[in-house]
Amino acid sequence: MEISLETFAALLDDAKSKTERTCTYLRTIYELNDAQKYDDMAALLMTAPVFASDCPMAHFIIMQYCTMAVHIIRGPSRDALKPALKRLGEAEFRLAEKLGFAGLLDDDTGEEIPEYTFYESFADFYSAMGDHDEALAVCDKVRELGCPREMQYAMVLQDAGRYEEAMEVFRREAGRAGETSPDRYLAYNRIYCCLRNLGDIRGGLEYQLKNYAAIKQGLVYAEPDANAHFLGGEAYSLAMTYANLEEYDNMMKYLTEAVSINRCYRDWARAQGAFAKYRETDAFVRLCGGGEGKAYSIHAGGYHEFE
Repeated sequence: MEISLETFAALLDDAKSKTERTCTYLRTIYELNDAQKYDDMAALLMTAPVFASDCPMAHFIIMQYCTMAVHIIRGPSRDALKPALKRLGEAEFRLAEKLGFAGLLDDDTGEEIPEYTFYESFADFYSAMGDHDEALAVCDKVRELGCPREMQYAMVLQDAGRYEEAMEVFRREAGRAGETSPDRYLAYNRIYCCLRNLGDIRGGLEYQLKNYAAIKQGLVYAEPDANAHFLGGEAYSLAMTYANLEEYDNMMKYLTEAVSINRCYRDWARAQGAFAKYRETDAFVRLCGGGEGKAYSIHAGGYHEFE
């Protein structure tokens, strides 16, 4: 949980302008996240109010990082940090709210960011903290501000374990979204997850196949690298589903495609419990090799081997 004295010295340098100090602070958080030093990142977040100053976007980003910290930190560290991260995230959002969201522009489009977007993120923050009633109350605010979608509301319902209600909203959102809209395929993925949690693997398969077909046809990701990355992930996920359904030929079909896109799936498949009963079959060994593989986690920038 310790941060180096050099980092504190850089952040506390009074000679720097508020803007430069804030940028340095946020850049350090990004670097700690990329280095997977999550406890250090959380500790630095606790110093947030000093550095964010009167920049509403900085306060808002810090709240988002509190959300991310709760998602990615595991075990006793998360349990110990969670109450403090909740207090900090709430305070940071309220500071951003008090300073005003109006006038903040989207970096990609140059257009003003709708106010309800910030409250969607705040609902996600409460949901990550396990405070689903508070998250749903914020979703009411999102509606009041004229948000045309209910995706965040449905995701809170899902986090709360209210899967049937969540799926009803996700289906409505999928129908509302255009054929190439990421929202449609986000909704399909969420419906699949809800059905899986309800134990309906066969029902979830329908939505996995919808996503796979859309990505395969290039309807979702225009960039070839992004399309290949997500297509590999969808193929691997389908292979796991077919493994759980004990449909060997379909399992090998999609696993072969995943491995052809990214060879790291060979090791991953050998470590995956879903494939345990098939590891000694001839086709599996030819594709993935023998023995147990290495488990991987996915982070920005690629795959990282678990220690």
